[in-house]
Amino acid sequence: MTNKGACLYKPTAERLALAGVSAKRASRSPACSVFAPPEVEGLWLRTALVRGPNYPKQEPEPICQAEDVVRLVGALRDRAVEEFVAIPLGGGLRPKGIVQIAKGGVDKAMVDAGEVVRAALLSGASRVIVVHNHPSGNPAHSADDRRVVSRLAMALQLVGVSLEDSIVVGSGGVHESYREVNGEMPS
Repeated sequence: MTNKGACLYKPTAERLALAGVSAKRASRSPACSVFAPPEVEGLWLRTALVRGPNYPKQEPEPICQAEDVVRLVGALRDRAVEEFVAIPLGGGLRPKGIVQIAKGGVDKAMVDAGEVVRAALLSGASRVIVVHNHPSGNPAHSADDRRVVSRLAMALQLVGVSLEDSIVVGSGGVHESYREVNGEMPS
């Protein structure tokens, strides 16, 4: 399903074949939703589900600042409901994909820390950035957002993955980085 500026899909037989993954192997792997803005079309989440001999070799640009993340998930700012995504990072802070973790109502999305941990582990990431939008347009982290960030940092730390940042995207591209506002992430 394509929506001007965004692509939300589950891996199809055609994508699996391109990635060199057999139907038998795919049936043993859990399907995951992957959100990819047009700027990163072709950037696949590296999991057992899509990894294969024909995996695209093009490496994405490293993420150096919050603006790079906002550019990567730009379509989130125009959503009418709150959506929460994780960006697993590989070596050199290069994104390995964008994984939709939760989709909620106009003022909240229920985030399961286990889903973020799973996205990190399946992609082989050592670091993760989480991003969500505020349909109200206000990019400030709410008290609930701060509690979720603390929970995620603790859960990821248990499996040796660090939470690099939590970014809230508001309307018009305004955003707030937890790390920039607080100086560091919770431990």
